[in-house]
Amino acid sequence: MISAYFNGKFVEPNESVVPIDERGHQFGDGVYEVIRIYDSKPFMMDEHLDRLY
Repeated sequence: MISAYFNGKFVEPNESVVPIDERGHQFGDGVYEVIRIYDSKPFMMDEHLDRLY
């Protein structure tokens, strides 16, 4: 028996759907962070790393 878990319930694999506008589906990313650079220096780097951890 093959099944898939989608949106909080088990469904048949051919019934599961990921919305086309879902970011993870479009870009395949799980963690996304942008660090601004001013005068060749990362802006608020410690805060960005804290969020990452």
